[in-house]
Amino acid sequence: MIRLLGTIKVTETYSGKSKFDFWKEVQVGDIISVEIPIKPTGSNGGRIYSPPLFLQNKSNNTNFSGGFNEVQVYLNKIKYEEVK
Repeated sequence: MIRLLGTIKVTETYSGKSKFDFWKEVQVGDIISVEIPIKPTGSNGGRIYSPPLFLQNKSNNTNFSGGFNEVQVYLNKIKYEEVK
């Protein structure tokens, strides 16, 4: 399976509310990998499902997954820079 990978470094902690420990535990300096698998996601009634995004905090080995819109809402509440 093909995977699109990216890595970010947190420069400012999470500034919102979340029921997920993943976001509550994000600290400045954490390295988070973002992965999108390229595979069929399925459909229903002519609508195609969005592929999931998988995030892993390399500093404390915690994971989070969600759709594009959900993950973007959370990422908008931290400051980060892309690691190349």
